[in-house]
Amino acid sequence: MIEIVDAKTIANIFEMSDRSVRRFASKGIFIKHQNGQYDIAGCVKGYIQYIKKQTEIEIRRKLKKEQNL
Repeated sequence: MIEIVDAKTIANIFEMSDRSVRRFASKGIFIKHQNGQYDIAGCVKGYIQYIKKQTEIEIRRKLKKEQNL
């Protein structure tokens, strides 16, 4: 079952501003439906994937920095 909520609810879940919710939606990280509504499960999944990617990028950056020492 898909649970659809408003941006304020998503912002509260992720402890971020409504603007950040819209930014994540514009990047395709959060799943946005009509009238500013969001799929909770889709947003959670998208955010987890985003965090994983950011972590991988950070690890690669640190490894590269260490290799250059």
